[in-house]
Amino acid sequence: MKELVKRAKEGDPEAFTALIKQISPDLYKVAISKLDDANDADDAIQETMISAFRNLYQLNHLNSFKHWITKNLKNKCIEINKRKKFNTVPFNESFLNTYLQQTDQEKIESELTFKKLIENLDDTEKIIYYLKIKHQYTFKQIAAELNMNISSVKSIFYRAKDKIKGKV
Repeated sequence: MKELVKRAKEGDPEAFTALIKQISPDLYKVAISKLDDANDADDAIQETMISAFRNLYQLNHLNSFKHWITKNLKNKCIEINKRKKFNTVPFNESFLNTYLQQTDQEKIESELTFKKLIENLDDTEKIIYYLKIKHQYTFKQIAAELNMNISSVKSIFYRAKDKIKGKV
């Protein structure tokens, strides 16, 4: 394995491919244990391999390749879990009922207006503003959902609100 790492580090893509083939079953086990979803595990492994190939020059000890790439994979899994957490919006029945009572034209206008208002917010601001305004979450609920401090949630919400006011 040490010879393959050395060749891969020198830029040999076949050596890198051979290394990945040797350790891919172990990488998959790690990814699936961290993500609980085969598609996410595949994505994490693919992103890790690309990153590893690009950053192989940073590996100092040839014997530690497996440890190095596994650590990178674990970090990628953490990143994917965070991404998933911020991209999911919990179900809110009262919002759904209100939304279903609107005409199609009202729904379109409402969504376009809302999207236009929040387009200049960063992702965290959008999520917090969306949960507060569209889903009527309390700051406490948002803080719990996003695993954040309640004062941070309030600060982010009011900063987002000020950005929106400045835009109107």
